[in-house]
Amino acid sequence: MEMQDITQIQQQFDGQSVLVLGDVMLDRYLSGRVARISPEAPVPILEWHTTENRLGGAANVALNVQALGGQVNLVSILGVDASGAEFCKCMEAAGLDTKYLVRSGQRKTTTKTRIMAAQQHLLRIDAEDTGYLNAQEEDLVEAAWEKAWNQQPDVVILQDYDKGILNQALIARIITDCNKKGVPVVVDPKRRQFWDYAGAALFKPNLKELSDALGWPVKPELIDLTEAVRALQTKMEFQQVVVTLGSAGMYVFGDTPQILAPVPIQLSDVCGAGDTVISILALGMAAKLPISLTASLANQGAAWVCTQPGVVPVTWEAWRS
Repeated sequence: MEMQDITQIQQQFDGQSVLVLGDVMLDRYLSGRVARISPEAPVPILEWHTTENRLGGAANVALNVQALGGQVNLVSILGVDASGAEFCKCMEAAGLDTKYLVRSGQRKTTTKTRIMAAQQHLLRIDAEDTGYLNAQEEDLVEAAWEKAWNQQPDVVILQDYDKGILNQALIARIITDCNKKGVPVVVDPKRRQFWDYAGAALFKPNLKELSDALGWPVKPELIDLTEAVRALQTKMEFQQVVVTLGSAGMYVFGDTPQILAPVPIQLSDVCGAGDTVISILALGMAAKLPISLTASLANQGAAWVCTQPGVVPVTWEAWRS
């Protein structure tokens, strides 16, 4: 992709209004040095040096949208706990608004703690609640959605990590609201609600999610993928479907289905790559750009993210460098 194209796309992304609703999480990194094995058990001893907190899940999607020039609002739910307070600090430090974040004393803030040494993962510890919201929490989230929706977004992203904020009723309401106003809904699904997104404009599963939902192992090949997506379309009828294939690239279902070849990289960390992809696809849809163009941009952006340690948003400098 030529730099002239990148500059033109950047101008078209600037100022697009994006509403993100989904599961957020706090990504925490405890980093240090390992020099010896514990005498108590055959495990390494980490000499701790630093703790870093980053925004993850749907919040990382919001970061990506912001970094690419979009105006973003985020609707989600946090616990009334230390991780929730830290999450809000990270939001404010990033210049993201917290006014549509709901707090509940009956849920944990999803927190993923990664133990790191020399940029290598030693262990991950998850603290989370994955059950659906209770009735009171649902009411609070719906009220937050209404307020954010009244800001008249150009596109809505539903970012599902199976942590409970998205259920069948809320999904149906959001898609109905958006379709009435002609606002596209872009979906990054997970397993639990996979079949509940009919009527969305763009659907972006990964290969495993697609295979699991259809009940057969879909190969990362053009014929197999096209057959699988057509089977998906018989029930869902999305305008566009993109399937991320990891190291095999990206499949784009359109007038001419195609596989975008993977970008050669020195892999560091795949965390957050899907967030980058859905952000770029959504901004492209808001700007009414061809899916082939934005998918190519997303393929390149995700590759750059995978060269960075930890969860980070893409920036335009990724293409310029």
